[in-house]
Amino acid sequence: MVNAFVQLVTSADWKSISEVAIAVGTLVLAIATIRLAGATSKSASQTKKAVDLERDQLALFKEQLSLQATELEVVKGQTTTQADQLSVFKEQLALGREQWVQSEAASRPMLRALLGQAFDEYTTVSLHWVHGLVPVQDAEVWIKSQRGLRVARHDYMVPGDGNVHLYAFPATKEDEQRLPFDDLRQPVSKLGEAWIAADWRGADGKLSGWSMWTYNPTVKQDAYGQPLDEAGNPIKDAHLKFQRRPGAGPVERHTPAEP
Repeated sequence: MVNAFVQLVTSADWKSISEVAIAVGTLVLAIATIRLAGATSKSASQTKKAVDLERDQLALFKEQLSLQATELEVVKGQTTTQADQLSVFKEQLALGREQWVQSEAASRPMLRALLGQAFDEYTTVSLHWVHGLVPVQDAEVWIKSQRGLRVARHDYMVPGDGNVHLYAFPATKEDEQRLPFDDLRQPVSKLGEAWIAADWRGADGKLSGWSMWTYNPTVKQDAYGQPLDEAGNPIKDAHLKFQRRPGAGPVERHTPAEP
């Protein structure tokens, strides 16, 4: 193109230098336009490639986000499942604990003692099996009245025994030292008042027991079997004047070893 232009310039009959200059400028502008078009085309191609690359990278990023979201949902589902399993396990554990407590309560032995007649040498008592499935051993019945402290013992008792009749004899010094009921250590102030208590050991060897304060206004009876008070006066509706209240449980004590 440049050679053809030179030939055209040299062969033409130019009237002035200005016309030559215009021609040269036109040539330069044409060349610049051609180069700019080529550069623009190349730049547009590169830009398109860059845009396509960015579009592909964005699509890949979206896929990664979608995959991570799916994984997060899976993790959430697993967490929810584990939480549900943990809740079910806690409920089963609570139910098992409750069943164990109920089973232990159903099998735990419970005894009660009733006072009989009091004599100078001893007092008759009856030991009753009230509740429980496992046997007891080393059962004791303690009585505290104005006659002093007395104790009866029974080595072994099972639910089928129902009740047994015992004799409570005056307690020894060692008995007084290991007396497991603090209420029975207090003095008894009046006739008809008494403390009665029982303690025993279950299959696990643990000490259990029960105590009760009673007051019976019937001190004696006349020849016709009518209840009389301490002064010998008849008591009307004596059974309605009978009083009682529960006391504290036993405290584990051991007799001091001999020196």
